Amino acid sequence: MISATFETSLFTKMMNNIVDYSIGFTEGVQKGKPRLLSSLADEAISILEEYLDASARVDPASLAHVYEWDNSGNSSARLFELNKLVSKNKVKIFANLLTSQSIKDGSKEPFYDKATIMERGIPVVIKPKTSSVLAFDQNGETIFTSKEISVQDPGGAAAEGGFQKAFSSFFDGFASQAILSSGNIANFLKNPTDYSRNLRAGSVGGKMIGISTGYNWISRAGGMID
Repeated sequence: MISATFETSLFTKMMNNIVDYSIGFTEGVQKGKPRLLSSLADEAISILEEYLDASARVDPASLAHVYEWDNSGNSSARLFELNKLVSKNKVKIFANLLTSQSIKDGSKEPFYDKATIMERGIPVVIKPKTSSVLAFDQNGETIFTSKEISVQDPGGAAAEGGFQKAFSSFFDGFASQAILSSGNIANFLKNPTDYSRNLRAGSVGGKMIGISTGYNWISRAGGMID
């Protein structure tokens, strides 16, 4: 019988390292994914702010209440702030309504909670504060009264829920998906060149090289956002 024996220990070690490298790459991607999601959230917030400002200029009846008086759509006069909450597999973007600091013509102090009150459609009662008579303009005529005035819909019908509707319409449409599906980031994620570039090193270094490669690759994806 003629036979030959091959030493396979080095080959086996290399193959095991490649398998471990692949596993490590996947783990690295999972560890780095929150950084990508955070970048996506920042981009979504930036676009959403511009969307709301533009919508407020077009439809002030629905959104003027979330800006300072006579500044509907002015980015420096927003009465809302957008924030993000990033977890391992999810991004949450939420809004907080802020208090107003400006004074409407004819008033003496700010209507501090106007954004919240008008958005929720909360009735308000207006009554004299420093005198026994309340004065206000109605249809170009100055009205004087000593009675309280109840305003059932202080922001108008369009203002109630107007911010919520605009906020939701952004995410219900294509805008949020366009951040991920268009531009350089989609092509970047479809072609993980870092994996093949570091495969030789992974065949020697195994899992730790894979983790480092995967983490750095997915983290760089955030820089591909347009």
